[in-house]
Parts: sequence; structure tokens; C-alpha cells
Amino acid sequence: MNKKLFAFDLDGTLLTNNKKMGGLSKEFRQLIRDIKKSGHIPIIITGRAWYSSQEIYEYNEFDTVIANNNGSYIHFPKNEYFEPIIIKHKKEFISRILNNDYINAVSNNIILESIQTAYLKKVMGSFIGNIIESEGKTKYISPIIEENVEDNIMTVLLELKNEEIENVAEITSYLEEKFGDVSSVTSWVPFDNNGIIIEIAPPKGRKDYALREIANYYKIDIKDTYAFGDQINDFYMLKLAGKGIAMKNGHSIIKEIADDVTDLPNYEFGVIDYIKKHNLLKK
Repeated sequence: MNKKLFAFDLDGTLLTNNKKMGGLSKEFRQLIRDIKKSGHIPIIITGRAWYSSQEIYEYNEFDTVIANNNGSYIHFPKNEYFEPIIIKHKKEFISRILNNDYINAVSNNIILESIQTAYLKKVMGSFIGNIIESEGKTKYISPIIEENVEDNIMTVLLELKNEEIENVAEITSYLEEKFGDVSSVTSWVPFDNNGIIIEIAPPKGRKDYALREIANYYKIDIKDTYAFGDQINDFYMLKLAGKGIAMKNGHSIIKEIADDVTDLPNYEFGVIDYIKKHNLLKK
């Protein structure tokens, strides 16, 4: 039997839309148990920071490597001997972002994330700001004072103003032209389905890089990897995987490049349905 690696995005993929449970479900927890029982490896590769995915990791009984911040932070919470992979921006780049008039004009909020700290242009009145304050699982500093920002920023998040959402393609193109030589630019929809977040990561801070690193760690050939995702930030991961599977509820671009698409959306357990229909856990 070839050991398989199953890589799961969280929001819009492995999580449901059940706000009361924070997207968690006993059905997905059982899926992770079944994957492990079958001798395969389940992992999380998410745009979320560790502070907002730890509960999900623990509830679903993951005991594997996880990639946060779209691959900029690869670590193994259950193994103290695993050397984390941390990919960070240069401080000069952060200064360019903070002092760019165009970025400040189109953004409702700017968030700089390290492992333990989030720097926010403002706290309340924005999706990310509200999440960080309400969860209370990471230190946050607001407003951003450039000279006080530490040299360990892995991710820059731009929360677009409502009136700029329709201009996301134009804004993304600008960022790629202006900063593309030193960054990777993607976008995603928050899990409350409101607004657009543009994420600026270091060049290797992508989900495909994380997938390859984790597959190598577990000595699994990339052809034996199955990746599930729904948003633009899953693009390269689905392209790299042995089989990239887009969610039915996913972005049209993701569904176009994926090897396959689930028959059901995330809130109807599309991942579980797909794995069962294709008998992927066979021994």
C-alpha cells in the first residue's frame, strides 16, 4: 500500500458553516480518525495563523505537521524536536508596504502577523481585527508604529474597503507589479463570506512549498498527495498535488485548474463524500 498524504485547507473546505461550533464537526473529526486508522497522513495547510487554528487542530485530533500563514510557518505541535520552518519578510519590505499611499487608500485595515504577535492598523471595525481581539489567543498591537515592528513578520494582510472589493483584480495586479519580485500575492474570502482579504507572503510562503516540505518529511511521493481547497490561495497547492480537488463551493478559477471537484460543498461534508466515493482510504 502506498501511504497517502491528505492536505486540507480549513475555511470553505474542512470546516462547515456552523458558526455555533466555529465550523467544527464530529463528522470531520471521525474522518481524521479514519485516515489515521487506514495508515495515511492527514495534515492542515491553511491561511490561518496558529492562534486561530489550534482549537481546530486539537478538536480533530491531528498529530501531524501543520502549515499556517499559507505555508510561511510550518511546525509540528506534537513534536518538540521538529525544527519549525519560518519564512519571513524583510523589514525594508514591511516599511514599503506601510508607507505606500495606494495600499493605505484601498485598505480598511493592514495586519502584520508573526507567530506570537499581530500588528493592526486598527482593531475594531474590521473582520481580522475583530477576530484577533475576540479570540484573545495572540498578542496584538494597534495602531502600527513602524519602528516598533519586530523583524519577524511572515504575513501581510490587506482588508479591502467595501467600495474596493470589485477592484480586487486591479489591486492584485498593482501589488504583483510593485512587489512581485519579493513576495507572493493571493486573495481569499473571510469565513463569514464578507469582503476580500489580500495576502502578501514571502516568495516561498505558499501552500505548494508547504505541501512539498511536509510530503518530504513524511517520505511520501508528491504523486501520492491529495489536496483539498476552495480559494485562490489554494491554487498552487492544488496544481502541485498528485490530485488537487476543489470544493463545489470553491472559486471558479480553482475549479478550472483542479484535477477534480467535489459533488457537495463544504457545509454538506463534500470532503468526506469525495473520499468515500473514490475509496481513497482503501488499504
